[in-house]
Amino acid sequence: LNLGEIMLSAIRKKAYFCAKYQTAHMKHPNIMRWLFACLPLIPYGIQAETVITYSPDKRIQALLSCPGKGETGEAALRVTCEGQTVFNRIGIGLETNQQDWNSNLTLHDTTEARLHTDDYHMITGKRSHCVNHANERTIGMQNQKGGMLRVTLRVYDDGVAFRYVLDAADGECLTGEHTAYAIADGTNRWMQKHAISNEGFFPLQTDGKTTGEWGYPALCEPAGGLFALITEAGM
Repeated sequence: LNLGEIMLSAIRKKAYFCAKYQTAHMKHPNIMRWLFACLPLIPYGIQAETVITYSPDKRIQALLSCPGKGETGEAALRVTCEGQTVFNRIGIGLETNQQDWNSNLTLHDTTEARLHTDDYHMITGKRSHCVNHANERTIGMQNQKGGMLRVTLRVYDDGVAFRYVLDAADGECLTGEHTAYAIADGTNRWMQKHAISNEGFFPLQTDGKTTGEWGYPALCEPAGGLFALITEAGM
């Protein structure tokens, strides 16, 4: 199973910041509880290992934390831009009809970061020829059954992206996803109720108390002048 990319974009004053990463559509009725729960990165007493990846220009930093050898627990991603926190915690995890990668993960291996270049042509938009650069690495996490979940992480000069990769067995299919974004109460956010058309309104809110299903894209302002837009791509 090779899920598509998710894109998170942000605008910092007049500078453009975009981060892309992976998750399912934000339809789950409990997604707001997940989004706005301020959870610890790793449970107390469990020693985490952290893999740090920088953008080519060093402005953006992505830190993936996962319990080390001999321990199990949750994995999470933290994203900063010029020292300011964009997302303090993005929960990582998937579940299939045969096994799960949620709260029982151990860091298994990681590749060295390497330079990745996107170079493609568009038939519409502001420019026809698009080029972007990122540092990319793949991080392997193992569950208690020995099943491997790999996360390919890219950190661009203007954002962050990650993609889940599973080597699925015959008959194995996805049954759940545990990707979740923790957004602190008091943070400005503009989010639409989930609709197939994706043509809803984006009212300003500062907490996650409103119930219901939510859809992408979702805009928030984690710091003054720093805006983050979450969306999905390539599903």
